[in-house]
Amino acid sequence: MEKSLEATNTLLTKRIMRRIYFVWAIRMVLSPMVLKSLIAVLFFWRSTAFVSYANVFANAPQFWDIPSNVQFFRSAAMHAETTTLLLVSGTLALVVWVGMDMLSRKNHAWF
Repeated sequence: MEKSLEATNTLLTKRIMRRIYFVWAIRMVLSPMVLKSLIAVLFFWRSTAFVSYANVFANAPQFWDIPSNVQFFRSAAMHAETTTLLLVSGTLALVVWVGMDMLSRKNHAWF
């Protein structure tokens, strides 16, 4: 009789823990930090259909040449399509937003 109760307890414990882990996984997947990061990655991925980042960085002046970089990126922004500007600015805004969320949390609650 006792072995039967122990087996039942073990089965119930496993069943309950599976549900708890499932709810924990759903909470992690649907957390605001993950959703914001996912949207930023989606914006970046969609912008690669319009922009070849490898070519942009290959044609950009050296990193330390600040006046040439300002001129290059201003010219690139002026000649870009509206969709490209929206996707890139949306990506940058979301990255900054996620970064501010990560810095403002004191207990590393983003995981």
